[in-house]
Amino acid sequence: MKTFIFSIISILMLLFSCSENKFSDKKYYEANTNIEMHLTSEDTISVISIVNQFMDFYVEGKYTDAVALLYSQRTPKAEPQLLDNDELKSIISMLKSNPIKSYTLSCITFNSADNNEVKCRIITKNDIPMNFTFKPVRYLGGWRLCLK
Repeated sequence: MKTFIFSIISILMLLFSCSENKFSDKKYYEANTNIEMHLTSEDTISVISIVNQFMDFYVEGKYTDAVALLYSQRTPKAEPQLLDNDELKSIISMLKSNPIKSYTLSCITFNSADNNEVKCRIITKNDIPMNFTFKPVRYLGGWRLCLK
C-alpha cells in the first residue's frame, strides 16, 4: 500500500511540475544592443587637433604630409584604412589644384563612432570661399580622419 501511495504522489508531482503555470509572471528581456558612444572633452580636442594639423599642412603646401593623415572607410561600419596609392595621388592632385591661404572650423557634429562630421570654411589663394568636410571615425579608442 505504501508503494501504491508513493507511486500516485510521484505521478501527481510529475504532472504538476511539467504543466504550464498559467499564473506565473514570466518576463522576457531583450539584450540591449544599442551601444552608446560616450564622448569626453579629450575626444573633441583630439578631433580638432587632427583637423587643424591636416589644414595647417594644407595651408603650408605640405600636401603629402596632409594626405598621410587621412584614412578611408570603404563601407559604413568598416574599419578605417590608410589610403592606397591611387587615392593618395588623387587627393594630392586635388589639394594642389586648390591651394588655400586660410581656414576656419565652422561646424563639428558627433553622432556615433563612425558617423561624425567636421566642416571647414576655406579661403583659396584666389579669395574663393569653399567648404571642406571631414568624417572623423573613432576606431580602437583613437580618432581617424576620413574625407566625406
